[in-house]
Amino acid sequence: MTQSNRNPNPEILSLKPGSAPTRLGGWGAYAPPRVGFDPPSGLPPALPSLLSLPSFPWTPGHSSSRQAFTLIELLVVIAIIAVLAAMIFPIVGAVNKVKLRSVAEGGLAQVETAIQSYKAKHGFYPPDNPSNAAVNQLYFELLGTTASTLGNAIFSYTTLDGSATINLPGLNSVFGPNVAGFMNSTKGAGGDEGPVAVNFLKGLKAVQFLAVTNPTSTFLGAPLDGPLIYQSPTGAKINPWRYNSSSPTNNPNSYDLWIDVLIAGKTNRFSNWSKQPLIVY
Repeated sequence: MTQSNRNPNPEILSLKPGSAPTRLGGWGAYAPPRVGFDPPSGLPPALPSLLSLPSFPWTPGHSSSRQAFTLIELLVVIAIIAVLAAMIFPIVGAVNKVKLRSVAEGGLAQVETAIQSYKAKHGFYPPDNPSNAAVNQLYFELLGTTASTLGNAIFSYTTLDGSATINLPGLNSVFGPNVAGFMNSTKGAGGDEGPVAVNFLKGLKAVQFLAVTNPTSTFLGAPLDGPLIYQSPTGAKINPWRYNSSSPTNNPNSYDLWIDVLIAGKTNRFSNWSKQPLIVY
């Protein structure tokens, strides 16, 4: 073999012209990595190149799509929800408190106006029930009644709007012996024969009065929760107005009017002697 025909690198052996060299030897021996697979024999010449597909590494447990929330992400979401709840709950409680105060204060102003109109018409405040400020006859006195008589004897009273009727035995049973009848009442034909009743509570809403069973009568009140609640036979409830005109302690020259309302677990007293509700217990 001549010098020009000798292989300058004996570790590389060319098998045939155009084929890739293969390194021979020990530690340094290598072969180019095979890609794809050997196509079966007998295929057309163009198919081997198409079937020689590249291979890619694959690691178990991994996927191309993003996994679900991790534990840390879930804890962050829970923490955010807790913070938002801590911010929202006090706001909701404050809004509810304002709503309850609005109902109580609005009702107080309405009843006060009716009482003052009563005083302007009759020259005195509506009579009360000296034995019980919560079991009072304000509903009948402020709405006005018509007395039904048998001869000269009164046997029942019916409000001018026809919403309630109470007979004389029932009146004595509910209000006691100190309440013998109603002052704002039309007796007989009225006019020249006697006084004519006036309705001082026009526009009263259905939730502002209720016919109850214990005691059996109709009372003015508010649809608010409180330590004292009257209930109707159908299960409806009302918080009654307390009224004292015979011996008022907070307004000695007029009358005391109040209602106790439960707000956020505390009893708030809305009254005509304090502009702000009083926390009584």
